[in-house]
Amino acid sequence: MKKEIWRRDGVLRFFKKNIAVDIIILFFIVAPFMNASFLSAYNLSQILVQTATTLIVAVGVMFVIITGESDLSIGGLMCLSGIVAIYLQPELPLPVILLIVMAMGCVLGCLTGLLVSVLKLDAFIVTLGIQMIYLGVNLIITDGQTVVGEDPAFVQWGTGKLFQFVPYAFVIALTLVVIAYWVLSRTQFGRDCYAVGGNYEVAKYAGIRVVRQKLLCYVICGCLAALAGFFLSARMNAGNGNFGTMIPFNVHCGIVIGGTYLSGGTGGAWHTLAGILMMSVLQNVMNIIGADAYIQQLVQGLIIVLIIGFACYEQTRKKQAA
Repeated sequence: MKKEIWRRDGVLRFFKKNIAVDIIILFFIVAPFMNASFLSAYNLSQILVQTATTLIVAVGVMFVIITGESDLSIGGLMCLSGIVAIYLQPELPLPVILLIVMAMGCVLGCLTGLLVSVLKLDAFIVTLGIQMIYLGVNLIITDGQTVVGEDPAFVQWGTGKLFQFVPYAFVIALTLVVIAYWVLSRTQFGRDCYAVGGNYEVAKYAGIRVVRQKLLCYVICGCLAALAGFFLSARMNAGNGNFGTMIPFNVHCGIVIGGTYLSGGTGGAWHTLAGILMMSVLQNVMNIIGADAYIQQLVQGLIIVLIIGFACYEQTRKKQAA
């Protein structure tokens, strides 16, 4: 009897802590009554397509947020990576281009990390400025036009599916989630990330190399943003300087909704998966019921504010109880 009560209480605690999971389940219960095509194989596959690239970059941003920082430059870096991948196609094979793009992401992520961790500049302002720089560079090198890929195999990287259902990009994204979970829960690097985000000064006095820790997280973020940009451009077989304007907003909202708070020291990989997936399902539901684009923005904003507000209330209540 006690064992059954413990299990029941554990399930209740899980759903209480994971609001994003609750909303995903709610959508899967309600949405089929609104439009029967919601549960079709095609539509579910489309949800995975919409989730894939956002989840890839979100895993990288998650590391940065756990250490108590943020990165709003990811949208511009994703666009730049996709544009570079298209321009290199006549010269190099796609696997080599992918490695070059990811190396570029590591270098640019390192530069951002140096500004934040070494020079101790405000991450929000600095990365917002870098985002504007990236977008300006993207528009200059493309002359404000959309550039189109020349290699037919490039499209397959972005649109190919495993068993004609699961996009290759989502398989990679899910693999990154598993790796991130292992790193954060089983390695010293992961424990140090939580320590730095939880209390910077205490982590420093405990002997953690906090500057290096934040710098490495920005390198990871830059690398995965470049990888996501490669797959995003492959899916559309195009690159454009304006593709990434809303990506930082969507990624940060999804991560926070999942339970990885901007204050640092909390959250994890599965939380990030839940938050990003919830954002994709919400967008998909509004699309299939034919909601007006302006109404979609309104509903998305209201849901995000309500979820984050409730999560902050719960966090404050727990601190007061402690």
